[in-house]
Amino acid sequence: MRARDVGVTKKTATAGNRTTPVGRDLEAVHRFAVDLLTQRGLSDWSVFWAHSIEKSDGGGVTFGHAKRILFSAAHIAMLTPAERRDAVRHEVAHAIVGVAAGHSDVWRKQAIELGGSGAESHTVDGLQYPWYGLCPDEHGFVSVSPPGARGFVCEHDSHEEPVPVKRWKKNAKSRALDPGVKKMAETFPEPASAPVFGVGDTVHVIPYGSEEFDNAPLTVLEVGERDYLTRHVDTGDEHRVRHEMVAATSEPDDSLDPPTVSQDE
Repeated sequence: MRARDVGVTKKTATAGNRTTPVGRDLEAVHRFAVDLLTQRGLSDWSVFWAHSIEKSDGGGVTFGHAKRILFSAAHIAMLTPAERRDAVRHEVAHAIVGVAAGHSDVWRKQAIELGGSGAESHTVDGLQYPWYGLCPDEHGFVSVSPPGARGFVCEHDSHEEPVPVKRWKKNAKSRALDPGVKKMAETFPEPASAPVFGVGDTVHVIPYGSEEFDNAPLTVLEVGERDYLTRHVDTGDEHRVRHEMVAATSEPDDSLDPPTVSQDE
């Protein structure tokens, strides 16, 4: 191979792998989370990234049953440096005290001990989102995902049916649209999840310390990529539960780690 060919190949590869400032910020968050978990004796935990977390504007989710923390790259990208560190301490505090504790005083004390604020969530300025707007009834909305085939629709509780949104804008400069967001989700993707139950099956939530849901019987209505849409047999309420969080029987199984989930909005 001629020398000039080597130079061209190397230059092309470097350009394709270049990390953006936003990408470097997210990589720093990843390292901080891994280091903090290790410092707190949780080196067997893992940190993963998704582009965004479905049904949530939250920056992270803690899954105690799988010993993992999942961050939303799009949402973390829009936070300030201090808020990003606070989001990490927030999730690590859940991992330490157990997610069944929720945002209790026990969790808050631990978050503050880690150097966090103890805040339950962070509010991102709507103008920082890639898409934002108003529905005909002046309900504001934000989105990290582009409009679908139907465009954007408002699902506010005041509407009997979803209402099409005609007034919206795209913020092309949003950090959530930075290539670094996609790169994090591709570099640290959460392991694939495989469902073992089908529509119509009755499953039970594996105990994790919740009076309402421990061993709760649920009927599977839909099978998603990572969760089931279910209906509570006793109350009729619909809930989404991760594939790993349910079993075929309500009998306790000591071989399984208690499933715990904290999704922060």
